[in-house]
Amino acid sequence: MSRLNKMASEGHITSVIFFASWCPSCREHLVHSNPKKDLLIATFDEKKQAEKALVALNTSTPCLLDDGIAKELKILDVPFTLNVIDGKIQPSLPKK
Repeated sequence: MSRLNKMASEGHITSVIFFASWCPSCREHLVHSNPKKDLLIATFDEKKQAEKALVALNTSTPCLLDDGIAKELKILDVPFTLNVIDGKIQPSLPKK
């Protein structure tokens, strides 16, 4: 979580999108991600599955594997977006 907070405070990201490769709503959501402003976090996935999904969607948005952030933030469902406002991470509703 500290790595995510650091990236947010340095202005490197504006949205953090939690997704899973097997989730149809997530895949649709990722099509609209912005590679210059968003960060994807693959949760409930293994690296190979996440990478395969991103290649299929032809997205170049940076992606990290979830290392406990979703659990720490009590995120139980995907897609889930956290917005970064004034360098602070703020939860938001998933885009439908």
